[in-house]
Order: sequence, then structure tokens, then C-alpha cells
Amino acid sequence: MNKEKIVTFLKSMKDKLGLSPYCKKEGGKDGGFTLIELLIVIAMIGMLAGIVIAVINPTRQRTKANEAVLRANVAKMCQAWAACLNASPTGNLAECNTAALAGINVPNPVVPVNSVYRYTNNRWQGVLGSCTIYCDRTSFKPTLSGTCAIVQ
Repeated sequence: MNKEKIVTFLKSMKDKLGLSPYCKKEGGKDGGFTLIELLIVIAMIGMLAGIVIAVINPTRQRTKANEAVLRANVAKMCQAWAACLNASPTGNLAECNTAALAGINVPNPVVPVNSVYRYTNNRWQGVLGSCTIYCDRTSFKPTLSGTCAIVQ
């Protein structure tokens, strides 16, 4: 019985509002969208999505974050290296050329993934892909070399 009342109510509302069962436009054409209109809307949504993804660029954001972590780790290595050299009686670089001697705790597992921390060319450095960050021997500050996403 309730179903009959609802159907009767909807029919009366349809008649009062002047709506046909298929919502036809003036001239007898259907009121739906044409295929070309739908394709245009889908193409515009696709272009907007492409622009948003290009602006956000999650790969570049991840690279920048990993290089920032690498730089922070190398900065801590620089501080430990400076402290080791200041504490050594001779100030010889050979006295601080291993992680144990310099008091450097290299994270295990290495953070960020695929990064390498090492002592080479008389300086400590961190390498991630083509980005190398090393400790400057005079200022004991991290210095960028190679191709890095972060800026100095």
C-alpha cells in the first residue's frame, strides 16, 4: 500500500512540475549528455590530473627528502670528525679516519636506503645516487657535489 501511495505522489508531482518520464527537452530530444560532451569532460579531467601530478611530482619529493636525511647525517658526521680532530693531540687526519676512531655511528640499516657513508680522499662523505655530500676539511660543514635535488 505504501508503494502505491509513493507512486501516486510521484506521478502527481511529475504532472505538477511538467516533467515527462524521460525528461525530454523542448523539441522532443532526450535531456542526456551526448557522447562527444562526455569525451570532452573526460579529456579535461585527464589534463587536470596530469597537471596536478606534474606539480606534486612524488618522486622528486621523495628524492629531496632522502637527500635532506643524507645531509643531516653527514652534518652529524662532520661534527663528530671535528670533535675527534680537536681532541687528538696531533690533529692528524689518520687518527679520525674510521667511524670508530671518529666516534661516528653509521646507521644500520643505512638510512636513507641505498646511501653509502665512507671516509675517502681525507674526508667523510655520504653518497646517494649521483648526489655526494662531504665534510669540508676547513669549516666542517656539509658540502654538496654531484647532482643533488636539494640546494646548498
